[in-house]
Amino acid sequence: MENIAIYQRIGYRFAYHNIRYQGSAVLSDVNDQAIRPLSQIAFDKILRYDQECFPANRSAFLNAWINQADAQAFGFVEDRLLKGFGVRRQCKEGHKIGPLFADNLHIAEVLLQALLQDIAGETFFLDITEINPAAKQLVETHAMESVFMTGRMYLKGQPKLADDKVFGITTFELG
Repeated sequence: MENIAIYQRIGYRFAYHNIRYQGSAVLSDVNDQAIRPLSQIAFDKILRYDQECFPANRSAFLNAWINQADAQAFGFVEDRLLKGFGVRRQCKEGHKIGPLFADNLHIAEVLLQALLQDIAGETFFLDITEINPAAKQLVETHAMESVFMTGRMYLKGQPKLADDKVFGITTFELG
């Protein structure tokens, strides 16, 4: 947060906060026929959905990200349409969820439950944007606690994205 003034001096403009939340995974009964491993979904569909929520084509990155070791990746498919997807990866401490993109809160919840089903009792993290109130509802439903926040800044203006579909950004760690 202290770097915001530094970036503002070189022309960046503050857009919103990203907030990291921490929780404990709870076992839930996920029996939704719409959940599919991302490996069973055509990559071009995943990439198209990703481009609604991220301002650049990241085909190579996304392919590696969803197929990394010690990760789970699921999509929500209804009427042959991809309506959301999420990835969970093992970290030094616990697990991180991201991205978590979904058409609505219900789909985000189902995806999150699927991503948590085999890590009950373990710590997980979800990084949300403050500009999606439904993402805030999701972390509150799971009794997650705010750990820290960062400022999202842009040099050439905030891109037009489907902000209401971003329930979890991909990662803070890569910028």
